[in-house]
Amino acid sequence: MNGKHEVALVQIEPALLSEDREVVEDLVAAAINDATHKVGVVVNEKMSLGPAELELHELALLLAEDRVRELILATNSTVEGEATAHVVSEMARARGLTTTRIAQGVPFGGELEYVDGGTLAHALAGRQNVR
Repeated sequence: MNGKHEVALVQIEPALLSEDREVVEDLVAAAINDATHKVGVVVNEKMSLGPAELELHELALLLAEDRVRELILATNSTVEGEATAHVVSEMARARGLTTTRIAQGVPFGGELEYVDGGTLAHALAGRQNVR
């Protein structure tokens, strides 16, 4: 990688590709750089969203009617999902509403050996007494 976070050179073993190796190396480097650029664009777009861009005005109107007793949140287990859950829960808390969240963690039928650490941490944080 160079200073611009671009792949400068890809080398393929000559034994793996006898013809057009240099062309394929250049194409692979270009594809990686293009994909990296596109990921950067998407991340910047997603990370630039703030509470105003979440379009929560309809939820605010509904909460203002004082007919809602509990708000149950179901957001993705991502940075964006966590941030959205935080903003929405603060809106509800300001009105004195109970705010809960669906369980997150190990899926039904999931094998523990295939669960990543973040998912397992969420599952442990949300553990409940056995009835």
